[in-house]
Amino acid sequence: MRVVVNYRSSDADADAAVEAIRAAGGEAIASRADVRDPREVDELVKAVSAQWGAIEVLVNTVRIPFPIKSFQDMTWEEFGGKLHDERLAAFTLTKAVAPAMIDQGYGRIVHIATGLARQPRAETIALGSSKAALVQVHPLRGPGAGPLRHHRQMWPPRAW
Repeated sequence: MRVVVNYRSSDADADAAVEAIRAAGGEAIASRADVRDPREVDELVKAVSAQWGAIEVLVNTVRIPFPIKSFQDMTWEEFGGKLHDERLAAFTLTKAVAPAMIDQGYGRIVHIATGLARQPRAETIALGSSKAALVQVHPLRGPGAGPLRHHRQMWPPRAW
């Protein structure tokens, strides 16, 4: 198994994840990129493809920081910012890997969400709403997706 651990700011956490993967017998590298920035994602995808070849699976575990407060106390910038940034990250990542996956005749994209997407708690409305949007909106459906499969996964796992 080959894994690229992408991170935006925590070198130590990324290095720890890489070491855990290696200890389990996998190959892993860490690479910094802000997945909301198409240029950084394109560079990440090019570097990974150059080192290891075709990308077959993308697992999106992005969790943009969010305010933990009631809806009444939240501003649109806080709520809308979370929605915007999580969808932007998912869109940017999908857009970067999907064309090659379609061309190679295989690919899987998995977006990790949370049970709060179905039942947000009072002070996690921004998280629940952004994850609900993530699991409900699939940019690659229908004939244009070819062999590409787009998955959503609730965490903890639940039956849909």
